[in-house]
Amino acid sequence: IDAAAKAKKASLEARDDLTAEEKAAAKAEVDSEAAKAKSAIDAAQTDASVEVEKSAGIAKINAVNPSTESSEKNLLKKDIDEVAAAKKAEIEARKDLTQEEKDAAKSLVDAEANKAKAAIDAAKTSEEVQTAATAGITAIQAINPVAEVKPAAKVAIDDAAAAKKAEIEARDDLTQEEKDAAKSTVDVEANKAKAAIDAAKTSEEVQTAAITGITAIQAINPVAEVKPAAKAAIDAAAKAKKASLEARDDLTAEEKAAAKAEVDSEAAKAKSAIDAAQTDASVEVEKSAGIAKINAVNPSTESSEKNLLKKDIDEVAAAKKAEI
Repeated sequence: IDAAAKAKKASLEARDDLTAEEKAAAKAEVDSEAAKAKSAIDAAQTDASVEVEKSAGIAKINAVNPSTESSEKNLLKKDIDEVAAAKKAEIEARKDLTQEEKDAAKSLVDAEANKAKAAIDAAKTSEEVQTAATAGITAIQAINPVAEVKPAAKVAIDDAAAAKKAEIEARDDLTQEEKDAAKSTVDVEANKAKAAIDAAKTSEEVQTAAITGITAIQAINPVAEVKPAAKAAIDAAAKAKKASLEARDDLTAEEKAAAKAEVDSEAAKAKSAIDAAQTDASVEVEKSAGIAKINAVNPSTESSEKNLLKKDIDEVAAAKKAEI
């Protein structure tokens, strides 16, 4: 009985899955079974009955076997596994991370879980086991990967959008309304690109979405319509006015040329004013003013060289008649 008890205690002491307290409890159980076996042996009357009690006692001593599943160390290891599983699920659910970032973070979770389990295995007392488990759980729960790939891609989109908006704003051929419409298109493309980045799973997909978005933003090139149309109206008015001047028989070629030069001057001033205008409404104002000034070019019939000389002829004729 003593030999069996000694062997059982040695095997219990060698178990790493038990705390010192669990070993002590199991050894106490061994001592109890040994004491009961010895009492039974003392009470036995025959050799045969002594043998029976000895065998029964050894069997009960050998049957002392604290469950690995219910040991404090294994229960706490299960807690570690559950915390690790919860943290991995939390990481997997994050849409701001690429799959590569998720996988790296989950590998870190595994590393901390394994480290915690090793510390639990190495612990001797219940207190040491609890300390190791608490430290492991704290380390796992503290894992919070910082997203880098998607935010960096979004910054690239923002930079491309800002550059394109600045380019649009600097264009003198566009009215403010045309600029605003183009910048709204930039915002639409930027938001579309960011949504595609959010939906991407892998780093490669993120890069593809970013490149597609930047390409779409850079391709935005609004066509000026309001100012060119106003300038075309100025040109048409100038052309019509020159034609009407050319058709006048009361003007000399030199007077026609001077009037046409005045038309050109008014047209140039109108176009400059249109270029400087900021809004659709101000462009319309400058266009109307320019056309009005072009149409107002009208050399006086009374003061034309031909009519002045005709008056001279009339005066000479009148004087001659008076003389006659």
